Amino acid sequence: MTLAIDQFLLKFQNDIDQLPTRDCQILQSLSTQISQNIFLTENQSKLLVKILNDNFTYFEKIEKNFKKILEDNLWSQPFRILQKIRKIYVDPVDIKIKIEFTFNKSIKERLSSLNSKINGELLAYGSKSCSLYSVPLSENNIDLLINEFKNYNFEIEEKILNFHQEIKNIRKENPYNFDIFNLKDEKLKKLIEDDAGEITHDNLIMLHDRKIRYQYTINEKIPEKSLKNEIAQRTRNKVFIDNEKFSLEEVFDVVKNLNRFPILMIFEGHEPIKDKKSLDLLTFSMSNSKILGDVGIYFRHPNSAEGNKFNSSIADLSFNKNLSENTKIAAIANNTLPKFMIKTGWIPQTIISFTNNFKNNKASAYFSNVDLLIYYNDKQPLNGDIDVIM
Repeated sequence: MTLAIDQFLLKFQNDIDQLPTRDCQILQSLSTQISQNIFLTENQSKLLVKILNDNFTYFEKIEKNFKKILEDNLWSQPFRILQKIRKIYVDPVDIKIKIEFTFNKSIKERLSSLNSKINGELLAYGSKSCSLYSVPLSENNIDLLINEFKNYNFEIEEKILNFHQEIKNIRKENPYNFDIFNLKDEKLKKLIEDDAGEITHDNLIMLHDRKIRYQYTINEKIPEKSLKNEIAQRTRNKVFIDNEKFSLEEVFDVVKNLNRFPILMIFEGHEPIKDKKSLDLLTFSMSNSKILGDVGIYFRHPNSAEGNKFNSSIADLSFNKNLSENTKIAAIANNTLPKFMIKTGWIPQTIISFTNNFKNNKASAYFSNVDLLIYYNDKQPLNGDIDVIM
């Protein structure tokens, strides 16, 4: 009896290391999958047959009935049918919009194209077969996602559909409803005034700075060029500031003027010499900007000559205060998120990162709703959803 094609693969799985590297890797992956009792999908079977045909001469030498095996095209069991998943819903745990779907190149490309328009960070999870993305829950993001994927047969949670309908109704009734100087919602106006000050044209800079946080629009521009005005008038929550053009002291002065304390500083975290330079810069700039208050540096380097210099400096500077409501500046290493930071519920008003790698990690996800993240170094981040301060 002729071997089934998948049985042939398992029988000769130890003889495929002579094949081209790419073909070998795919066949090894497929054989491992079958061995784990996860049968092939129809698309995987077509890929397997293609690779076997591409290497026909080699397999014919080790199996005299190889041609008949391909011609008979037998399989030991029916192909596995992938469940088609397409869902958009609100995760009740982290209160974010989740977009879940079985692999689809077109959907992934469309999500990537929305990245520069989304409020906050687009985070990717999931596996090869099932993709999972999350974005902050906001009116803008709901509108973007529904409009982009309404023709993709997504199962959309009723709560999101209701939000979207409400957004459409508000815009239809009053297209200027979200303009800061035409707000009708008294509760929202009170929130803004308590945080940013009076809603008047004399207070444009503060109103510009808070527009991302409260999701309103403001059409009046501030023509005067300055670091403070450019940061306040940013169109996204992330900005890049070249450390060769602007001092950290200047950045701190803007943070003070915009009333954006406390600050979370992100250190590189792997190279003690580099982090010691960043610590020295932080200390110098705080002194010149006359920033007073508790400072906590919540990471240490392993014992070494340079690591000990960094660690001892923290104690010498008294930058080892416990995190509390009095903390003016907190600092962590990239890719770390201390548990006590979550337990205390401490949230910064500004994040300043010495590294462009502060993205797609636990800390960046936890603090993704912070409306001002400054990448402060000498190289501009490669991702495009960032305002560059010139």
